[in-house]
Amino acid sequence: MPCIARSELRVDSPKTFSDCAMVDRNAQAVADQLLKLPAPDRARLAALLLASLEGADSDAEAAWDAEIAHRTRELDNGAVQGVPAAEVFAEVERRLKA
Repeated sequence: MPCIARSELRVDSPKTFSDCAMVDRNAQAVADQLLKLPAPDRARLAALLLASLEGADSDAEAAWDAEIAHRTRELDNGAVQGVPAAEVFAEVERRLKA
């Protein structure tokens, strides 16, 4: 079976790392163990792994600074309303349990 292209990778993909012959057996063993973790732990690990792939990119940092300034202006001028953290976390929990 061919390797999964990054653009085709989905969370619900039925394919596993073992579908790609290029993956080292040790990586497969680690993946098998990690997939047994609870969803919140897997999410934290996924975020850490993704962050490790994102090198220091000054363009990205500038873009985030501009986005933060834009969102702050929207909040300040009443164009959008904030959502209380308790509501956000409750929604995240609900989705993780689904």
